[in-house]
Amino acid sequence: MKLKQYIENLNNLVRDKPELLQYDVLHSRDEEGNGYEKIYYEPSLGHLEGGVFKPEQYYKENPEEYEGFEINAICIN
Repeated sequence: MKLKQYIENLNNLVRDKPELLQYDVLHSRDEEGNGYEKIYYEPSLGHLEGGVFKPEQYYKENPEEYEGFEINAICIN
């Protein structure tokens, strides 16, 4: 899912039920919903390749790998 679609979905939810703005935000541990946890951290930008996410901070700490770095994903937690 792209960020634009995610934001549109959230905006639609809040438009219909503004009380949702006071609710906790969770994420599921897997696709089957075998557990849920609260989201505590702000989203982070980074690079996703082959199922591996490396946050932008990783590249700042490892400049030798920075060549070709491109932000292409947002991690919600």
